[in-house]
Amino acid sequence: MIISHKHKFIFIHPPKCAGTSIEVSLASVCADDDIIGPVTLEGLPDDYKHPNTFEETSGGIYNAMLAKEIKNYVGSDCWNEYFKFSVMRNPWDRSISAWHWHNRSTTDYLWKYAQDESLNEWGVLNKASFMYYLNIKPFHPISISKQLQIGGTFDIDYLIRFEDLNDSYKKVCDILNIKPIKLPNAKSGYKSKKVHYSKFYNDETKEIINQRYKDDIDNFGYKFGE
Repeated sequence: MIISHKHKFIFIHPPKCAGTSIEVSLASVCADDDIIGPVTLEGLPDDYKHPNTFEETSGGIYNAMLAKEIKNYVGSDCWNEYFKFSVMRNPWDRSISAWHWHNRSTTDYLWKYAQDESLNEWGVLNKASFMYYLNIKPFHPISISKQLQIGGTFDIDYLIRFEDLNDSYKKVCDILNIKPIKLPNAKSGYKSKKVHYSKFYNDETKEIINQRYKDDIDNFGYKFGE
């Protein structure tokens, strides 16, 4: 999450939607008094120093804040004046990305666990399996709709489409008249780009995502297999 008083914008960071890459890029044009959230440094150059200002400005704020929480933090005047943007992503693809991230130490083996529903001797699903992640893993990204809506309404100015990330991000930069550094490939490389996300699903896991992220599917028009 970034609140830039210098350029009068607010970036709302949804997990597993290239938010870290966007934050790193935007931080290159931010001022010292702007609020810049912490990021995971995996996949970034070893000498990269992220200008995290959360320690100096903390007070109930965190990186993946809800839009309504940010509005309460900055106040209505600032919220209404600043350009607010975020990112949307296909929820089936997003969930596979999140599963890979949480199992990144065993990424090379995830393919064979994608539809593994076998139980071990204690009757527990393989912890690397996608079904285990969907049913037991305590962390699942909140739906983008729930993160962005305030009182059931989207109160933001622009949604970057993950599937068209570079062009959509360029449009934002043009609107803001800023020239940040190129988007880095932060937290990438854990999910193979050669295997389409749909190959990891069976009918049951497909339907779990359909129900869990129904609001995003309805609001953004995503379909399985796209």
